[in-house]
Amino acid sequence: MGIGLVVLHAARRAAAGAPVDEVIEATRRQITHAAVWFTVDTLEFLARGGRIGRAKHLLGTMLRIKPLLTVRNGVVEPVAQLRTRAQAVATLARYAEERRPLAALSVAYSTDAGAAASLADRLAESGLFPREQILITRLGPAIGTHVGPGCLSVAVLAIANPS
Repeated sequence: MGIGLVVLHAARRAAAGAPVDEVIEATRRQITHAAVWFTVDTLEFLARGGRIGRAKHLLGTMLRIKPLLTVRNGVVEPVAQLRTRAQAVATLARYAEERRPLAALSVAYSTDAGAAASLADRLAESGLFPREQILITRLGPAIGTHVGPGCLSVAVLAIANPS
């Protein structure tokens, strides 16, 4: 959804009648203002898909690590290693809040729609973004295969030039 928010914003500009050159230039600027973070319940699926090594999988499983990950330039990178799901969700919310003001916000999930709705409610209650404008989406099967059940994600599109 990180890049999806950029695409949706570009589509809205185009639908509003903005010239093509303006839409393209605005989209290029906004790409650098998009970010996505996610957490998984288990490292098993990341290991199976070759996203992490077996040693990291074993160590993370033994320590019950809840990793917080991001995608930069198409590569999955670790951001933090947390001990509980509650800490991981709180950190997702904090990272999104640090990017304010936002042009768009999305919460995505693999299997738990309730967790996604709860996170969206939390973000709205913090004043980050209006609840009715937060997109809640389910991850598709290609991504779901790599992250497994229990994945929760936040994607933001920060306002490029806040005034």
